[in-house]
Amino acid sequence: MKYTHLCLGIICSSLIGASALAKNYKAKSDNPAIEITSFHSVGASRLAELCGKVSGPQMNYNLLVTSDDRSSNPGNYHTSTGKTSDFCIILYTFTGTARVELE
Repeated sequence: MKYTHLCLGIICSSLIGASALAKNYKAKSDNPAIEITSFHSVGASRLAELCGKVSGPQMNYNLLVTSDDRSSNPGNYHTSTGKTSDFCIILYTFTGTARVELE
């Protein structure tokens, strides 16, 4: 499975380095690839909105989103893309990190 890992704000630099901070970060993979278009905290809470697109044939894809994947208590979320292969999901995160995988 190919995945994209990214994080919110300053926490990134201490966890996985500045390379994941780039907007529109693309996973290095064969088709299809996951492109994250935005990952923002929601207000002053631990909620975050994660949006992206899966490149490749336009179809519905099933995705596994794991928040805090490098912690001792990760959270798993399942979502699907629309017909244009895009997705958005609200998730809860303590560390400000998430990983997206094709299922």
